[in-house]
Amino acid sequence: MAAVANYSDAIVECRYVTIADNIGGGVKSHCNSSGTGGYEASLVLSNSIVANNGAVGVVTEDLTPTIDYNDVYGHSTNYYDQAVAGLHDISVDPEFVAAENYHLDANSPCRDACLDIGIPLDLDASIRPQVDSYDMGCYEMPVPPPPQGGVMCIR
Repeated sequence: MAAVANYSDAIVECRYVTIADNIGGGVKSHCNSSGTGGYEASLVLSNSIVANNGAVGVVTEDLTPTIDYNDVYGHSTNYYDQAVAGLHDISVDPEFVAAENYHLDANSPCRDACLDIGIPLDLDASIRPQVDSYDMGCYEMPVPPPPQGGVMCIR
């Protein structure tokens, strides 16, 4: 999954994204100003996974970034400069299905871990949520089918 960077007067909004396995870093919102009255960096990061992206997970010069309901994990420094963990952020292995498969494993701590922010479909066009609450990242964990071929006891 791709990293995100901004070097001008713009808002970086990352909602329900998975940014993983980029050696150059995860999310960066930076002012590219050389004088007074320059550009402003603005960052919104929510309901997302930023994992294993080299040295820094999230960095911003935005003095009031909106960062919450994310899993930022596996960096030398998870948050840098003005970026700080939101009240509901976690920093644990997101437990993807496999290398280069960024769907969530059934035991992932990112399942049912965030809020509805008005994005009804995931990257696979699956409806959000599948169970009780919304999953972090770009893929919603599908509801497992009921077991088949089992034995039923009736008394």
